Amino acid sequence: MQARGFDCFAVHLEVIVNLSHPSSGEKLRSRIEKLLILAADCVDAVGPAAEPWLVRLELEYRAALRPSAHDRVAALIAEGQRHG
Repeated sequence: MQARGFDCFAVHLEVIVNLSHPSSGEKLRSRIEKLLILAADCVDAVGPAAEPWLVRLELEYRAALRPSAHDRVAALIAEGQRHG
């Protein structure tokens, strides 16, 4: 699918709205995956001007894949208790 200028504008709005008001993890990951593809299409169609959107979405996607801070700390404590 070749992105047009309007589609790229829609990606920009989605990034602002969805990443400013994130929803649950799995739903957020699914939405970011769709936006990643559209943002990549925008970079291909528009060029480097659209690159910051793609970079931001990549960072948000990686963040969405990480466990929550609570889960990371709980795992760290559990590991410490096994070795302690």
